[in-house]
Amino acid sequence: PAGLMVPIAGIGFAFLGLEQLSYSIAAPIVGFNTIMWVYLGWYSGIKLGWGKFRCPEALMIILIGTVLGWITGLNESSVVSDAVDVVKWWGPKWTADEMFEDFDLVKDYLGIIIPIGISAAASTLMCLVSAKEAGDPYPVRESMIADGLGTCL
Repeated sequence: PAGLMVPIAGIGFAFLGLEQLSYSIAAPIVGFNTIMWVYLGWYSGIKLGWGKFRCPEALMIILIGTVLGWITGLNESSVVSDAVDVVKWWGPKWTADEMFEDFDLVKDYLGIIIPIGISAAASTLMCLVSAKEAGDPYPVRESMIADGLGTCL
């Protein structure tokens, strides 16, 4: 069964990556330039900086994407002002009634969630079998619940 889970999980991870890539493709001037700088900075080792100062690659990508977003008009000042209203101290509060408020949006992500969940459960069981064969048995129920809760966090 584990051999069948790997392709399913691979498809889920592919959709997860392609979904994030689709945001970059939707705005090619900004998206392709930032993706290019990801490859140049992280994969080809090109460093930007002046003298002894070296700009971190992630900061460089964020700055380039932000500047291009403002230049091309993708960023709007009204959206930024709306976001400023949200950034404040909220404090701890119990939101049990809001927990399932947007649960109907989950159906759009089931193609990703289910294969990853199956893969995570199968890998946990394989780790438990390996540990038992090595002479270090763990309770299955406790391990599966701890793994599931850790995944949810």
